[in-house]
Amino acid sequence: MKSVRERGFYWFSRVYGWLTERLYNELAWIYDLVSWLVSLGSWDTIRKESLDYLSGQRVLEIGFGTGELLLELNRRQYPVFGLDSSQAMQRVVTRKSRRFNVSIPRVHAYSQQIPFSDNTFDTVIATFPAGYIFNPQTWKEVSRVLRKTSDINSGKGGFIIVGICATAVGTPRLPLAVFSFGIPMDELLFKCQQLAEQANLSFQVERSTYKGLEFPIIITQKRDS
Repeated sequence: MKSVRERGFYWFSRVYGWLTERLYNELAWIYDLVSWLVSLGSWDTIRKESLDYLSGQRVLEIGFGTGELLLELNRRQYPVFGLDSSQAMQRVVTRKSRRFNVSIPRVHAYSQQIPFSDNTFDTVIATFPAGYIFNPQTWKEVSRVLRKTSDINSGKGGFIIVGICATAVGTPRLPLAVFSFGIPMDELLFKCQQLAEQANLSFQVERSTYKGLEFPIIITQKRDS
């Protein structure tokens, strides 16, 4: 029989998943506002943490959402490509691209079927990922399209994940609703480590803090076959 805590996490994860699905589809037009509110203005800063871990030139962002990181990468003159399965988010990014008069290559596809050749990208980024991040096929596809990092100990390049969860510093380590899947942080990171190993990726975690939030930065890199 499940404990009260386990049942609470289960139902929270169900509600969280349902809300995420709405924000990625019919409510995509208010995604930026909602993310700013629930993170107390921290969302954009946390998302940009991923830029410190870039390596090489060709970058793919999966689940790009409203395209803010795509635009930032474009401003920094990275050859960046985007992938998202949400038509609503694609439309949001199309409008933003027109507003800023930029052209960023994007594909409408699922992360479990990335339509690029093997060894295409130096870095793949996912920030504040939805449920696709727990699909083993996502990790296998990311591993396939990644190039092997020249220095696997550099802590840069590979598959970078930011914003998968967060905890409030100085309080019991309870995942915050706005950043979690209803799973304790340590359990969530262990699950990601298992997925990385299955996809022949190394796994390391760095922890960063901002405005009273501690959040993990997951860095995984392609191993020798």
